[in-house]
Amino acid sequence: EVWWLGSIATWGAAPETRGLGSKDEQANDLAVRGDTLVLCGATPSGFGDLDVMLRVYRPQLPGLLKVLDYAPPGDWKHTFSETAHGCDFRDDTAVVVVGDAFGGHGNDVDDPTTRRFSIVYDPQNNSVEEEPFLVHEPELGEAAQSFARAVVIGDWGDAIITGYSCLKECSKGTFEGMLWTENQWGGLLNEISLGYVPLENYTPSAVAWHPAHYAIVASGGPGDEFLLRAYRPSWDQALWSFPKTSIGALQIARAVAVGRFGQVYGAGVGASYYPAIAYIGG
Repeated sequence: EVWWLGSIATWGAAPETRGLGSKDEQANDLAVRGDTLVLCGATPSGFGDLDVMLRVYRPQLPGLLKVLDYAPPGDWKHTFSETAHGCDFRDDTAVVVVGDAFGGHGNDVDDPTTRRFSIVYDPQNNSVEEEPFLVHEPELGEAAQSFARAVVIGDWGDAIITGYSCLKECSKGTFEGMLWTENQWGGLLNEISLGYVPLENYTPSAVAWHPAHYAIVASGGPGDEFLLRAYRPSWDQALWSFPKTSIGALQIARAVAVGRFGQVYGAGVGASYYPAIAYIGG
C-alpha cells in the first residue's frame, strides 16, 4: 500500500493525481494555504527507523521533499524513530509540524520512550533551522511519554496541539488526552488535561480553530462516546461538549472542521463501525 494525494477542479470532476508515495511511507496530514500544499508524515530511513517526511506541492511544480532525522547533540544519527502526525500554516513561510520521536531520550538507550516534538518548516525555501526538533518532556503528573497527533494555529500565531500522554508502560486506563499551547518560539504557554480514556484509540486525533477564539478537539470518551469539546487555550474547563453515544457500541470522533460562519462538522466511527457525522450550527 502507498499513499496518494489528489485534487478535483470542480465538484464531481475526475480526480487529478498530485503525489504518490513509496512503500512504507506515511502521509498523516495536509496543510493548505492558497495553492500551496504541505504533506507531512514519515519515510523509512534505510537504517531500520523512520524519519520525518515533508513534501510541498504547488501548481505546475513537482513536490519538494524534506527529510529530517532527530539526532540530539552527542548522539549518532538514526538512533531515534520520528513521525510527523500533524501540520498547519502559521504564515506563508512557516508551517508548524508536530509528531513524536521514539528512542533513548536522556541517553537512556536501554529504556526507550516516546516524546512529542514540534518543528517550524519554511516551504518557500524547503528549509528548517539548524536544530529543527524541539522535543518536549511530559509535563503533567507522572506521565513518562507524550504523543502529538494534530495541530492548529490560533488567532495570535500560537500552536494549539492535541494528543495524549501515558506512563512508561502505556496500559489500559493510563491514556490521558492533552491540549498544549506553544508560542511562536516553541515555548509552552499552557497545557490542559482532557481526562483519561481506556485505550489509545479513544485519545484525541484532531483539532480545529473556531472564529469565536477557541479550539475544538475530536476524540472518543470514557463511555465509548463520539466526543467533540471546545476549549480556550488558557482555560482548563470545556466551553461546551457534544457527546454522542449508543449503548453497547463504540463511537469515536476522528476529524473536525469549522465552516466560515462558525458551524462545526465532526466525523468518525459510529455504531457497528459505520461512518458517523455530526453537525453543530454556528
